[in-house]
Amino acid sequence: MVKISQDEFQRNTIKLSYIIMVQMFKDCKTIFTDLNNHEKKVFNKKLNEYIKDLMDDTWEQEITSDFNEICNDYLFTSEFDPSKYVPSNKNNTDVRQLKEGEMLE
Repeated sequence: MVKISQDEFQRNTIKLSYIIMVQMFKDCKTIFTDLNNHEKKVFNKKLNEYIKDLMDDTWEQEITSDFNEICNDYLFTSEFDPSKYVPSNKNNTDVRQLKEGEMLE
C-alpha cells in the first residue's frame, strides 16, 4: 500500500477526482460538491481503494496514465470543440483524503 502525503495528494486531486468519477459512471468533470451525501461516501470509499491499490514505486505514473486514458477516451474525442468549452467556476478543492476508519459526515 502506497503512502501519499497530503501535499502529494493535493497535487493529484484533479487527476484522482476524474479517475474516481469515471469509476462511478459519472461525467469525469463532475464536481465533488455536486454529489449527494451517498455519492460522496461512495466516492471516498473508491478513492481510498484506488490509492491502496497503487504501487509504491510507480504510483504517480499510474495516476497519470489513468488520467491520460480518461482524457483521451472521454474529453478529447472527435466531438470535442475547445471553443465551446466554458470552464466551471467550481473546482474540486473539497476532495480530501480520509484517514483509515474516518467517515464522511
